[in-house]
Amino acid sequence: MKQLAWIGLILIFMSCSMEEGEVNPLTPGEDDGIQAVMYGVDFLFSDSLQVKSRMKSAQLTEKMEKKDPEKEDSEKEKVLYLDGQVDIYFYDPAMRPHSEIHANHGIYYEEKGLAELRGDVRLSNRKGEKLNTELLFWDEKKEKIYTHEFVRVESAGKIIKGDSGLVSNTSFTDYEVKGVSGILPIEEKNKLP
Repeated sequence: MKQLAWIGLILIFMSCSMEEGEVNPLTPGEDDGIQAVMYGVDFLFSDSLQVKSRMKSAQLTEKMEKKDPEKEDSEKEKVLYLDGQVDIYFYDPAMRPHSEIHANHGIYYEEKGLAELRGDVRLSNRKGEKLNTELLFWDEKKEKIYTHEFVRVESAGKIIKGDSGLVSNTSFTDYEVKGVSGILPIEEKNKLP
C-alpha cells in the first residue's frame, strides 16, 4: 500500500518556516478545525521505499473536517489545503521526472490519497505533450489523473480539445480525451483532378 514517505514528513518539518514579517493567520480559540499552517512544504510519496512522486506548495493549511458535512456525528479526516502554487512531479524507477503538474492551489485528502488541483492547471510529460485545464484530480492510489472539465492537449503540432474531460496515467502517456474536437494536420497524398 502506498504511503506518504517518512522522509516527506521530515522534509515538511525541516522546510516549514515563516518569512520575517508574515503573520500566522490563526486566531487563538477559533474552532475551524485548523491543526497547523506551514510554509514551503515538500512531500515525498513512496511505495516500497521507491519515491513515486513529490508534491510542493508555498503554503499548507492542515484541517480536520467531517467526512460527511450533512451528519452531525460524522467522522473527521485530515484535509490539506495547498496555496500559492502547487507543483507535483512524478518519477520513474531511476528517479527521473517523467511528468509534472502545476496549479494555483489544491486540496489533498490524505486518507483517500486524492489531490484536487485548481486554477491554471498545467500537466506536461517528457515527450513535450501539454495539457491545460482549470480542474484536475490526481488519485495517488490508482496512479490516475482525471477531470470532467474542459481540457486542451497539445501534442506534436496537434491541438485536441475535450469538452467532457480526460483520464490518464500519471506519466501522461496513455490518455483518453472525452468530448473531442481539435485541429489536426492533414497530409495531402492524392489530389483530385
